[in-house]
Amino acid sequence: MPKVDTMSATFGEDYNLNTLDVTESVRVSDPDSVKSEVLSIYSLNFPCADTTRLENAFDLFAQLYQGRFPGYHPCDTLYHDTQHSLDIALTTTRLLRGYHKVHGILTDDQVLLGIVTALFHDSGYVRKLDDSEHANGAEYTGTHVSRGVEFMLEHLPAIGLQDIAQRSAQIVHLTGYEVKPQAVEPEQAADRLIGDIVATADLITQMADRCYLEKCRDRLFPELTLAAESDKRKPSPIPVYRSAEDLLCSTPSFYRLHVRKRIVTLLRISTAQTTISRVSRKISATWKNSSTGGSSNCCGVHCRPITPKQCSPSTGWKFCSVRKTCCGARHGKCGTVSCLCAVTETPVLQTSQ
Repeated sequence: MPKVDTMSATFGEDYNLNTLDVTESVRVSDPDSVKSEVLSIYSLNFPCADTTRLENAFDLFAQLYQGRFPGYHPCDTLYHDTQHSLDIALTTTRLLRGYHKVHGILTDDQVLLGIVTALFHDSGYVRKLDDSEHANGAEYTGTHVSRGVEFMLEHLPAIGLQDIAQRSAQIVHLTGYEVKPQAVEPEQAADRLIGDIVATADLITQMADRCYLEKCRDRLFPELTLAAESDKRKPSPIPVYRSAEDLLCSTPSFYRLHVRKRIVTLLRISTAQTTISRVSRKISATWKNSSTGGSSNCCGVHCRPITPKQCSPSTGWKFCSVRKTCCGARHGKCGTVSCLCAVTETPVLQTSQ
């Protein structure tokens, strides 16, 4: 189905703003532009973290959506297209940046999980080449999240994201309606917060889009029409609209009855999970402080250079954002040093190993 877009005629020269983010500095229709911005933000949070896997994820995304990934058509859905997913990934990255800046409890691995989940949360709309039953990805609307899970579990391990794929497969259901939010219980409790942030980004990016109403008329209505036609013989939550104008008139009630309610639900669950996570970390850190054995050696992957105020008595040490302890500059080389725990702000004794 060709993408017919009348928004260019509606906006004229201002139509270019449709492809830019709110800062008008990132072209959210271009994978490379979004990739550059996301990597920049990610490195602000974790300057010593390896970005290879994140870069691989963006490269895989571009290949899939542009039709360069073996066995798949290019993305052909009108609304849930390349720009939509890139927009969600950028918003997710910025939300995670803000959350980490305020609370300081996220790891680089958790942020990576959030960004990758956002990138591929709608990958289930992309059709396989051997699919002879569906003419457009919109026909997968009712099952696109589950199909996206299948794609991630099959292909993310090949680019070094096997652990991320398993965790993302659980939390990505928070972006859809196949599973109720209350029923999503990740194996790692802290991942629930990441999933809620991705789901929130999905909703607020959509509703805050300066061209949302035009996209409803020109893109979402035709997409939903195809979806409803495909599922007409099945029990489906996909709404049926008589016209594009009918969809537009339903948008305010959609926000009140679905979007706002969904965000409130996500926030309530996230608040509880954050409180549990903080308490758990505090208990763990307190126990560590009272023990004489100290923590085990740190691999150095999550380490960043420390200042004299954070650790003494000598330079050359690093502070691990995961274990919340001091580590030697080289792998497995830790010394006796008193460090301030980033959670409890109390001394942690790291013994020689």
